[in-house]
Amino acid sequence: MVRHVMDAAGPARTLTHAALVTGLKHYLGPFEAYATGAVPITPFREEQGRQPVDNFYYEQEDRLFEAAQRYGFGWSVHRPHTIIGYALGNCRKRSNATPR
Repeated sequence: MVRHVMDAAGPARTLTHAALVTGLKHYLGPFEAYATGAVPITPFREEQGRQPVDNFYYEQEDRLFEAAQRYGFGWSVHRPHTIIGYALGNCRKRSNATPR
């Protein structure tokens, strides 16, 4: 998906900066890989490098980096641990109790 967006926006040369939001799994790998190898020491740091597992965040970043180089725009990657806020379908407390 990232590649398709970059291929659509890049050739116009109007894109000056792209921001990609991934998350904590960049450092720990996908859920399926947890506890199957060496777990990185916290705090997580950029210079730690990638885990030796398949990770869709790495693929997204690689497509972003390639497009930025090809089309000449800046980029940033944000990897928050948790994002707080309302989104349709998020888990939320449900109660059948009558409000007082």
